[in-house]
Amino acid sequence: DNDGFVTIVDRKRDVILASGFSVFPSEVEDVLAAHPAVAHCAVVGVPHFYRGETVKAYVVLADGQHASEDELRAYCTYKLVAYKVPTLFEFRADLPSNILGKVLRRVLRAEHESAHAQVVAGDALAEQPTEPSPVLPSAVDSAFALPLSAPDPAPMDDGLAADELIGSLERLAQLRD
Repeated sequence: DNDGFVTIVDRKRDVILASGFSVFPSEVEDVLAAHPAVAHCAVVGVPHFYRGETVKAYVVLADGQHASEDELRAYCTYKLVAYKVPTLFEFRADLPSNILGKVLRRVLRAEHESAHAQVVAGDALAEQPTEPSPVLPSAVDSAFALPLSAPDPAPMDDGLAADELIGSLERLAQLRD
């Protein structure tokens, strides 16, 4: 304010830490709500492999209105600094709210995390190719060229080795996210 005081107008746990910057969801929501095609919106922080968290916007369009993800992103880019612009958008018919009408951000965050966990679990359990694909060395990294064929992996004798492999794949998927 004019006296040099900073007032936090959002819940501390709702603050999004994107690449070390603090993003207040209400600020991004105010910009999105000003778009003529947006009836309601909510913004949450979701895990991101590089930024720590990234901004995800849940949007309910007004009746008879249409807006694309690119249009909303361009609108936000014009009104906000780059690290506050939502990187993910999800269009919905309605948003979860409590009996007072306040949007439940924690529910949206939990839905995103559970949906993302299902995708990661599906990736980890997906069938692996039986033959490795050949790696062709380029002229630049010819000193580090890998062989064109890899030896066959040792067959797994018991279920314990398979469980260890699945556990390792799940940990790798978590690190990737």
